[in-house]
Amino acid sequence: MSESVDADHVAERVSELCDPATGAVAYVERAAVVGAAGVQEMPVSSSEYLDLFTDSTRRLDDLMPRGADTERYGREVAAALLLSLDAAQKSVPVGLAAPALRLAAVLDPAGHPRTLWASASLDVHMRAHRGEQAVSGPAPAGAARSALRLLHRYGLLTDDARNGARAVQIHALTARATLEITPPTELATTVQAAADALVEIWPEADHMNRELHAVLRANTDVLHAHAGDLLWHADGGHVLYRAGLNLYNTGLYTAATTYWQRLAAESERLLGSEHPDTVSARVNLAASYWQSGRTQEAIGIEERVVADRERLLGSEHPDTVSARMNLAVSYEEVGRVQEAIGMGERVVADSERLLGSEHPDTVRARVNLAVSYGRAGRVQEAIGIEEQVVADRERLWGSEHPDTVRARVNLAASYGRAGRMQEAIGMGERGVADSERLLGPDHPDTVLARENLAAMRDE
Repeated sequence: MSESVDADHVAERVSELCDPATGAVAYVERAAVVGAAGVQEMPVSSSEYLDLFTDSTRRLDDLMPRGADTERYGREVAAALLLSLDAAQKSVPVGLAAPALRLAAVLDPAGHPRTLWASASLDVHMRAHRGEQAVSGPAPAGAARSALRLLHRYGLLTDDARNGARAVQIHALTARATLEITPPTELATTVQAAADALVEIWPEADHMNRELHAVLRANTDVLHAHAGDLLWHADGGHVLYRAGLNLYNTGLYTAATTYWQRLAAESERLLGSEHPDTVSARVNLAASYWQSGRTQEAIGIEERVVADRERLLGSEHPDTVSARMNLAVSYEEVGRVQEAIGMGERVVADSERLLGSEHPDTVRARVNLAVSYGRAGRVQEAIGIEEQVVADRERLWGSEHPDTVRARVNLAASYGRAGRMQEAIGMGERGVADSERLLGPDHPDTVLARENLAAMRDE
């Protein structure tokens, strides 16, 4: 009968194989204990376990060149990891431990949501590794969730609901060792699956659950750092755009500006200056400039976008009309009110004809035109449009949608300019309360609503 594995003995012997100067001994000892725990059910002695560990080190000569281990500790960590991973691979669900660990390794070590492992995207990914075709319905026995529990049981990651949106965590060295032994083809499919899953679980409403959104952005950043250009080539760039829009929609305009500057340059380098994704990145950069008070820089980009879209898509394409709408808003902001009104009236007419009177872009065009009318002193015309917009948004999107709240704040300001102060203050107070509850007390829209209300009370 074989003797049972003595984890302390294994850790002591493995530490002798490592150079204490590397600073990796403690982690390798931990990894060795994990590996020992992983094979406790197998008939193996301590000496046999150490032979397995040494054999795993030899395997790294094929999997990871020594030149890749620049800090002189990755090979020992990876050897212990290989040993534990080999045992996990043979456990149910058979063959899914490695692809699951690779996926965790390209995400933020500080944690990602457990819901990621219930996504349809990971279902497809796991089916592919089982040699199955993607079909409707969940994977047999919830393969992704089963793989997650398996990795937790073998100590390759932790899954703890008490950590909230960061429930699933992986040690940074485990992640690094995993990636260093991951073949390039596997990395590409892993990156794609992770990107798809992040987008799938990203809530549509950016003003809710700020902690979750921050975690999803952090995971996107780590994925981007690991994947580099792979995210673009594997059609995973959609997660990059989702993260940038989240920064903008949550009012983090300075961060959004820096983000879109980088993304627009990256898209132009990889996809070309006239690719639709590159143009979209410029649109988002211009919007971030505008919200950050850098309106002249926004106008420069928006004029280029209008010209590009007219040339590439035609003057009546909805994206061209949308580009003109953005430019009209910027013209109004810098005092070019008559240009803004002329372009805004054209945009409203085009949007109603091309998209319909209740399309969100048509409603948005009316809002912008009303603001320009108000700046030009045409207050009654502005109020007429804004009252219609409030009614439309309440009917189409609900009374608590952030855009509905913004419409009421705009109408309150116009009531104030028209001298209808009681109506203005009542609607302004509701706008502040709604903004604080839905967007938070520090969101730029909430701050603006408070400023408008204070001005009306002073009046």
